[in-house]
Amino acid sequence: MSDGEQYGDNNLTINGGAILVLEMLQSASLLVDKSFYLVPDELLEKYHIQITNLRDISNAEHSRKIFKVLLDEIGNELDKFQHYFFDTKVKLPLYHYIMNRIAKVLYIEIQSDGNRILEHKIALTPIRKLWITYKAKLKNFLFHRD
Repeated sequence: MSDGEQYGDNNLTINGGAILVLEMLQSASLLVDKSFYLVPDELLEKYHIQITNLRDISNAEHSRKIFKVLLDEIGNELDKFQHYFFDTKVKLPLYHYIMNRIAKVLYIEIQSDGNRILEHKIALTPIRKLWITYKAKLKNFLFHRD
């Protein structure tokens, strides 16, 4: 049995993809400037925006709505994985949970800033990531998952 099968390949892939997309959205302004398509065409069509006009100030409100939809999907996947991590009978490596928690806190920071990821980059400081890691390890210890 491979590690992927042992740990629930589909859940790990979805969680890893959500974290990757969240990290890309952190640098959304740079990617949009280079015409990198990080927004699905259906969302652009829904709000009548072309990828080249995504940063246009007149489209700022629509851009925030587009990114809110994407971020909500990411947040849902992060929540699902957190429940999966503690509910599953299979022991997953702790680093999966730690990466999920760091991504979830970043997601909350972006949401609390009003999804303004095109206006500036939102990131967590290394000390904050260390604190999140410590709390995740403590929670793991309390639930006796080791």
